[in-house]
Amino acid sequence: MKIVLQDHNKLIIKNGSYHWLIGSILLIAGLFIIFNPALLNINTEIPWWLGLFIVVCGIVPIIFSTRDLISFNKVENKLKISQKNFLKEKNYVYELGTIKSIELWTLSNQNGGNRNNSLQYKLACILENGQHVILNPDTSSSTNMSVGLITWNIIPEKGIGEKIAAFLNIPFVENRRPPTVTETLNVLYEGVQDAIEKHSNQQKLK
Repeated sequence: MKIVLQDHNKLIIKNGSYHWLIGSILLIAGLFIIFNPALLNINTEIPWWLGLFIVVCGIVPIIFSTRDLISFNKVENKLKISQKNFLKEKNYVYELGTIKSIELWTLSNQNGGNRNNSLQYKLACILENGQHVILNPDTSSSTNMSVGLITWNIIPEKGIGEKIAAFLNIPFVENRRPPTVTETLNVLYEGVQDAIEKHSNQQKLK
């Protein structure tokens, strides 16, 4: 994630995965194997179908690699999210006034009972109705740096989340786990109940 523009009225973020880079490397390697394997300086003969397989493996991440444009616009009072790849484009629009906080979620994977050192960080806009809009669903740019027994965890998403919260003048909550399904359903249920009560009160006043 990277902030590409910020002024009094706009904050624009670009976000994209690097899967296309891996795919490009595989694609080039596969083409070399098919058309000119001698350039790879490999003594053993490589079957052409292996190169074709590598080409296909390279094309897939190139096609499905996403590029997101996230725009917070105070003039329009809109949060606009555009998600693109080579096959399709999705657009989402939310009212800025419905965003009550920005949260940084920490996700970790466990393999065989051992904690994985790599952590993923997701930025989420929490709306008044309890809905959470994840700004980086497919990426996490955090990195771990270790020197001996000392480890630094660099989290660009934290700084970006703080800037978004300051821009919207709303709270920033760090290292909160994602809500469970039950918690999300409870929030939605409470929202529906509140709406029903407000409607009933309005009918009584009439």
